[in-house]
Amino acid sequence: MLFVFCGLFFFLLQVNNHRSRLPISLAQGQLHLQQKGKSVLIKTTFKLEVLYDWDDRVVIKLPGALSGKVCGMCGNGNGDPRDDSLTPDGHLAWDAEELGRSWKVADEGHHCWDSCSGDCGRCQSNEAAKYAGETSCGLLTQRLGPFKRCHAAIDPDVYLKNCVHDLCMKDGLHVMLCRALEAYADDCQAAGIAVSDWRTLAGCRE
Repeated sequence: MLFVFCGLFFFLLQVNNHRSRLPISLAQGQLHLQQKGKSVLIKTTFKLEVLYDWDDRVVIKLPGALSGKVCGMCGNGNGDPRDDSLTPDGHLAWDAEELGRSWKVADEGHHCWDSCSGDCGRCQSNEAAKYAGETSCGLLTQRLGPFKRCHAAIDPDVYLKNCVHDLCMKDGLHVMLCRALEAYADDCQAAGIAVSDWRTLAGCRE
């Protein structure tokens, strides 16, 4: 079993009750874990990469050889978003809730649930409009904003949608805005595209 703990200056990893500092290789070198900024990067010999920020963001990158050969909540990687929302039995899910429920792994501790009452999970139109404004999540899509050089390479629309949703679910918690903007900024920089100072505009600290 593998556990990873985040320290102030280094990451400590525990495998089968043995602790080691990153970077570390496992499974005869087939699995490599290293620190990347504030995140942990997991790489395999078949070029799968998983980046986890210890909080709520996971980025999974697949090599082209796996296109159409994977399944799950992240889709099948074949480049066609229309068939990404498939349940394990191959049927197209009606919505994200059905998709998530279909791929849910049994949780013996009962820490996860897939139902709620009332309007949970829904964003009111007035809230969505507020959070999509140019002083909030709208910074992502501003034509002359801090991310303008990245728009042609990475479509910001899905980042905007996720940003608005996260702020709605957290009653406008400012740290959620900073995380959403940082996610897009990180992906832009990973693609070799420089972005302007968005932190000052959004009031986000390093």
